[in-house]
Amino acid sequence: MGRLGKLAPVLAAALATTALASGCSLEDPYEQRDREAAARDALGEPPRGGDVRTDAPLAEPDPGTFPGAAGAPEETLARAARLAGNWTSETAPEVFGRLVGLSAGNARAQFELIAAQAESEAQRRAAATATAVVEAVVVRGSGDRRRGLAVTRERMATPSAGELPEEYRVTVATLERRGDAWVITEWEPKQ
Repeated sequence: MGRLGKLAPVLAAALATTALASGCSLEDPYEQRDREAAARDALGEPPRGGDVRTDAPLAEPDPGTFPGAAGAPEETLARAARLAGNWTSETAPEVFGRLVGLSAGNARAQFELIAAQAESEAQRRAAATATAVVEAVVVRGSGDRRRGLAVTRERMATPSAGELPEEYRVTVATLERRGDAWVITEWEPKQ
């Protein structure tokens, strides 16, 4: 093997390092455009002047206008845990809609999605029932942002499975003060 043959891997590595350091990419630029076009196709065109997206999430209410939120973080967390654990297939859209009214951020988006899914005919036909008792609520921290835990004792029933065994659920939440109310911004049920 000649001298150039031994240096070829070193030169290739040096060129690649120089290209990456200078902002060049080893990817095919046409492939990037293809990915962007595929993303546009999947997401659809953005709305044009006056068009309204019907699949866009609801806008958050102005701070202080959260109809379900309480004046203390413990009260808001207990209310949310009670609502999230007590529903039927028929009442789920309304119940999770009420959770939207005491939440913001990621928690709000999560509750909006659950409420929308609960509207489906298949969900309503499932005839599921959930009941829960709030056993404990603990909120820690200071200032306008706090972390909390809610422990519920829950039971679920469906026509096909019957009544399932009772179980305890721990939910970790983040609460923030919005005006005079405390709202849930993160909601993480654990099994």
